[in-house]
Amino acid sequence: MLRSPVKGLLITFVLMMIGFLVLGKFPNIDLMVSSWFYDGSWLGRERVLWMIRNIYIESSRIIPLVFLVLLIVACLKESYVPRRVYGFFVALSLIAPIGIVNEILKEYWGRARPKDVTQFDGDKVFTPVQIFPVDQCDHNCSFVSGEGAGCFTLLLMALTMFGGSLLRNAVICVAILPMGFLRIVAGGHFLSDVIGSFLVVAFCFYALLIIMKMKPSDLRVGFASFWADIKGLAGIRS
Repeated sequence: MLRSPVKGLLITFVLMMIGFLVLGKFPNIDLMVSSWFYDGSWLGRERVLWMIRNIYIESSRIIPLVFLVLLIVACLKESYVPRRVYGFFVALSLIAPIGIVNEILKEYWGRARPKDVTQFDGDKVFTPVQIFPVDQCDHNCSFVSGEGAGCFTLLLMALTMFGGSLLRNAVICVAILPMGFLRIVAGGHFLSDVIGSFLVVAFCFYALLIIMKMKPSDLRVGFASFWADIKGLAGIRS
């Protein structure tokens, strides 16, 4: 996690440009990675993996709602976690996964999902990661991954609020990151869709820090404070 939001924003933008150039120049990377999980059916559609995927996606929906409730409560009475921390992550959830990813990119960029392209027995044309819209999908399309964006938003929440030591950060990454990549295994997204979603969220994260005049360290509150607010919300006394 970069301490300077401006530096983080610039580096994220550069990574976006590099990603477009590399994956645009070598589109077979997307097809190759997806082919690892397809043999006439998608590995990620197996019952256990699909159940794990559903747990992840419900978590990415419920946790921002919890933050919204905690923000409202923090505006009404004293809380252990500063209300601007809750406000920051509510805003990030609305802007990145919901606004930019789901309402704009997935609705208007028109990239067919892996399960729908001819290389995997579908009837749509595969298009490399693209800067401009195409016409292979009308609604809820592949570029970029909504679940990947939800995953990375949760990851940033956990890392900035509760992270710190290398071990703790590693545990958080191992627990959350698989959510983004399970959609590749299920044929729902290409590798570039997932990487793209991570970069969109990172860009919004640093941009929002600049707008709200905050630093990543301002979001470090510790699990004890967060848990105290959760217990207060549930009416549990210590």
